[in-house]
Amino acid sequence: MNDTTASTLRCYFAFRSPYSRLGLHKLARAGFDGDLILFTGPPEDAEFADPTRNKYKLAYYQQDVFRMTVRMGLPLALPDPFDPDYRLANLSFIAAQNAGKGLDFAIAVSDARWGEGKNISEPDVLAEAAKVAGWDGFDPDVISA
Repeated sequence: MNDTTASTLRCYFAFRSPYSRLGLHKLARAGFDGDLILFTGPPEDAEFADPTRNKYKLAYYQQDVFRMTVRMGLPLALPDPFDPDYRLANLSFIAAQNAGKGLDFAIAVSDARWGEGKNISEPDVLAEAAKVAGWDGFDPDVISA
């Protein structure tokens, strides 16, 4: 690893998490210029400790996310469906990142999901997020091929 690589800030995020949305906004406000890395889940042989399966953690997260979202001045809406197919959104993020619009697209998709309650598995929702992000390269047929 060279010195440049070692000093590059890396940030992991996932469209599943409302905390990731808040973090993406904080990164943008701070002028983040590092590597944004999509987290798609733990390795196949590792168990996923889903906090939504624990009613006490879920209750805390609901209060905490609401409090933090209001504090940041962002809208909040529970997504429907809660766990969509993330494949197209994830692949689209990679394409947007390759086009230099990764952070903007990630924020727009996260806002569509957690700020407007939209289904981010729908190409129309992702196309609108691409437009908001200023990325004109969104083509669901090419991205998912």
